[in-house]
Amino acid sequence: MPDRYFEEYAVGERWVAGTGLLHIAPDRLVAFYGMDRVRFTAPVFIGDTIHRELEAEGLEERGPGDDIGVVGQRIVNPRGETVAVATLRMLVRRRPGARPPAAAG
Repeated sequence: MPDRYFEEYAVGERWVAGTGLLHIAPDRLVAFYGMDRVRFTAPVFIGDTIHRELEAEGLEERGPGDDIGVVGQRIVNPRGETVAVATLRMLVRRRPGARPPAAAG
């Protein structure tokens, strides 16, 4: 988009589209189930270096060898501001020999 498009908005400079911030791909990911409670709380500008903070919120048995992982995700900009939050749900392959979540606790 041309720079003049971004200048017309309150942020005043080019910014990054929201859903591009929420990518996660663990090595045991089988399928992405979706996102809950997604909020974009501040703009991310071209040139910003962002990082994400993840927190395991739960694990639900799905079937033989598979579980649903629930992960809270927070995206932070270089100024320490939270720019996005979401709860991610994904189907993950259980490690060989690992017990299902109900049996592990």
